[in-house]
Amino acid sequence: MADAGVDTRVNCGQLETTLGCHECRVLYVPERDGSTHAFITNRSIGPEHAAAWVERYANRWCIENEYRAIKQEFLATTSSTSHALRTFYFVFGILMYNVWRLTDVLLKASVTRELTTYTPVLTAGELADWVALHLHAEPD
Repeated sequence: MADAGVDTRVNCGQLETTLGCHECRVLYVPERDGSTHAFITNRSIGPEHAAAWVERYANRWCIENEYRAIKQEFLATTSSTSHALRTFYFVFGILMYNVWRLTDVLLKASVTRELTTYTPVLTAGELADWVALHLHAEPD
């Protein structure tokens, strides 16, 4: 596998801020399959650290996907301007997301015994529908 590289001669333009100019760098990191991933950054990163930074960028997608799942499946929509209500909805959405992840891990442990697969046994939408169904139950 070839070594990682950093190209500082690329013309990405410069960002003028109150802190001064920021130049771009392109990080080239080879993958095991022979392809090369390229990332643009304004950080001063040497070739010896390029692979670690690309891995760090890649790990962010997990976090972005988790927030998307919270927003799409578990976050109640409201037009209220009440900070307390909006905070409650957000915290409840995170709690429901954690319940979903815990339920999925427990189901995988008891049904498939394979915890490393990312594909959920129970989707977020299925759990949200189940909770909504049981929250709206008619009193006896």
